[in-house]
Amino acid sequence: MKLKRVKRQFNTSAVLPVAVFILLLKTAFSFAAPLLPDFVISSASCPTGIVEGQVISVNLVVENQGNAPGDGKYLDVWHTRSHGWPDVGEVGEGWEEVGILQSGNSRTIEVSSIEVREGTNSLCAFIEFENRVSESCNTNNHLIFEYFADAVSTNLTPVYRFWSPVYQGHFFTISENEKSNIIENLSHDWKYEGVAYYVPADAAPGTKPVFRFWSSIYQGHFFTISENEKSNIIENLSHDWKYEGIAYYTYPVKVKNTSPVYRFWSTIYR
Repeated sequence: MKLKRVKRQFNTSAVLPVAVFILLLKTAFSFAAPLLPDFVISSASCPTGIVEGQVISVNLVVENQGNAPGDGKYLDVWHTRSHGWPDVGEVGEGWEEVGILQSGNSRTIEVSSIEVREGTNSLCAFIEFENRVSESCNTNNHLIFEYFADAVSTNLTPVYRFWSPVYQGHFFTISENEKSNIIENLSHDWKYEGVAYYVPADAAPGTKPVFRFWSSIYQGHFFTISENEKSNIIENLSHDWKYEGIAYYTYPVKVKNTSPVYRFWSTIYR
């Protein structure tokens, strides 16, 4: 559990370089530059194929580009700020501890986002924004990261559901022809139960295919969105399960106006 953080006052003693006025005498003095850390957010990345309403994680790389180790304290992020600076000492909408970084070292920090909006989203990040650590430069601690989210598809098609008391299993299809054929010719084996849910009619941005298999041994269908599971079945279980292709497309994560579909397996009715 994170400790609660509150807004802090600006620490003027930590700002460098400090203006120093020296009265020059006949004897010349030279001063070596102090050894100080310099914390920089060097890069940011996020998943591809983002869709509105999705909650994502953004990876931020924090580096110490100074010539001494130091404590980066906190990495603060704001999800709704696209420009300008937050008030000094303001605590971010989200934050993560950075900790000690040696000179030349970096650390990747993952921050969670709020539900993203359609279009361009902006994440504002500051490292050591409370200015509690002396650095060689205090003007490079800031990064604005923009990423794009597609709209949820509105071109939807129904998924029809059937139940077989003979085979003790359900069957799903988006095909109007397949639906009609089963109702007209196989109604003694399969009872039509109506529309189960709606899915994108085609491969919309952010969607993945759901693969369909048929088993003449178990007299039932099997559906999966997992590429690994699909490959494993094709390579190792093809004598039991025949690959029939893509059943339909759907979103692999929760996005706006969607609900999860749960999968069950019965060893009794297989």
